[in-house]
Amino acid sequence: MQELEKTRVGGFVRFGRYPQDPAQKDGAQPLEWIVLDKRPGRLLLLTRYVIALEAFHRQGQKITWAGSDLRKSLNGDFLESAFTPDEREMVLETTNDTTENPDRGTPGGGETDDYVFLLCQEDIDYYMDSDYTQWEFGSAQATRAAKEAGVYVDDENGCSPWWLRSPGYDEYSIQFVDPDGTRYSPGANADIDYYYGVRPAMWVSIEGKS
Repeated sequence: MQELEKTRVGGFVRFGRYPQDPAQKDGAQPLEWIVLDKRPGRLLLLTRYVIALEAFHRQGQKITWAGSDLRKSLNGDFLESAFTPDEREMVLETTNDTTENPDRGTPGGGETDDYVFLLCQEDIDYYMDSDYTQWEFGSAQATRAAKEAGVYVDDENGCSPWWLRSPGYDEYSIQFVDPDGTRYSPGANADIDYYYGVRPAMWVSIEGKS
């Protein structure tokens, strides 16, 4: 895993495998990640592409990240299928605090312990705080598999919207990032399953991997 140890913030690494192109016969292709942060012994990774189309929560009800279907699937099927046992040992369990919507006070659901997660409003405001970083990190094209599943693709820049874990203006809605890389605070209904894509994030250990 020398690639992980030597990479820089803003660089790309390959880690794990996931179906991204139905035309490929091998079933799964290497996952590419953007390095959003590098700290002693660990990296914060975000998938380079929107890799799937999935509702944040399948039922139309009041929901937060803690009880969402998407959290369950990312920390269940995705974690188990995308990474080898050795790779899973490198994925760090992270305590995430999902805060309330800053404009309306919609509750965020508090702390969760996750291996795989979605970014939150504070992450976007910190890591994507300029036109450059919004374009480089926030705007993301979708994989062929996600496009064929029905994720929206912007006609102008070819990018797709993707879910955050932060609440929108009411308890039925969740924020997302627009194709232009900006955060949409009002959010969208969490049960929408035909428009918004998924970009998983996680902290990965690089200790002893050089």
